[in-house]
This record gives sequence, structure tokens and C-alpha cells, in this order.
Amino acid sequence: PETRYIIDRDILGFPDYADKLREAREKNGMTTALITGNGTVDGREVVLCATSFGFLGGSFCMSTGEKVWRACQIAIDKRRPLIIQAAGGGARMHAGCSSMVSIPKIHLALSLVEQAGLPLITIVTDPTLGGVAIGFGSRGIRIFEHNAGNIGFSGKRVIEQYTGKKTSKEFQTTAWLQSKGYVDMVAHPLELKSRIAGIIDNWTQC
Repeated sequence: PETRYIIDRDILGFPDYADKLREAREKNGMTTALITGNGTVDGREVVLCATSFGFLGGSFCMSTGEKVWRACQIAIDKRRPLIIQAAGGGARMHAGCSSMVSIPKIHLALSLVEQAGLPLITIVTDPTLGGVAIGFGSRGIRIFEHNAGNIGFSGKRVIEQYTGKKTSKEFQTTAWLQSKGYVDMVAHPLELKSRIAGIIDNWTQC
């Protein structure tokens, strides 16, 4: 999808934000924390959205919602599965409430993909927290990174400070979430391609 020209802007004049954006772009070679594109998985055509934790912690803002929206429209128009790789800590505070607008926008876009009868596959990686977790880390067929350790809404430290209680060593890990029935599938990085291909093949045979 042609989203390379959708970039993050310092719309509020937040202190040092413009400098942080410039540094992140120079370091990562990306204009935003999320990229989209067309691709193939073992010859099967897909639309991909992927986040980079190295770009301001993978936090999202208005550009994220717009990019995911356009990627979903391409997936629907071309009848291709949508794959989203989730990583990050949530909405970007530098953009204020405008970041939060992305959450319902993303949910609506993903719902349209599902209503079109297309596979929605989410790869949940470490860390997936906050708005990223509720924005797209909780949708579709969720493939969890093996041995991931920071998946949830609030992080361990925040929860411990709020409740005054220590969490278990296994808390918010892939294994812990699997024991609670939240995990659809677990995969090592080298297994991802075959797992995704299998899901797509099952869909094409329906």
C-alpha cells in the first residue's frame, strides 16, 4: 500500500518531539513506527503491517491508524490476507489525544477485513503493551512469539505499583497467557512462515 508519504508530525509543538522524530528517522531509516507493504509468504500474496520498537518504542499516533486503514482497504480490494506484527508500548504521548483516535479507527478497519471473509493474522511479539495491545495485538488469529515476556495492557511494574503486590515470574509471558486461554498459536521465528502459510491454505480451501 502506498503509505510511505504518511508521516508523523509535531502537531502540538511538544517539547523536544521534533528532535526525537528526526533522531528516530536517522537511526532507523523509517519515517514512522509502522510500515505497510504487499508481499508473499511462500508464494501466497498478502498485505503486511509491521511495527518497529526501535522507532520511539513502537508507539503509535494518527499516522498509524491511517496506514492500517489503507492497508486494510488494499487487502479487501485485492482479496488478500492481512498480517499485522505487533510490538510497542501504546499511544504516543507527544501527540496527545490524537493518538487515541487511532484505536477505534484500527478496530473498524480490522473488522471490515474480517467481515470481508479474509484472514486477519496478528503476530504478537515482545513487548506488546498498552494501546498497541488493545489496538491490534488483540485481534484476529493471534500467533504469539515463543517465550515472549511483556504482553498485556499495563506493564508489570505499573501493576505492582498500583496493587502493592508482586506479580509472578510467569506473569504476562506467552506461557502464562496460553494457560489463560488467550493464545491461539505459539511459534518460534523460524516456524512463522509455515504457520502463516498453513492458515492461508486453510482459508483458500474453504
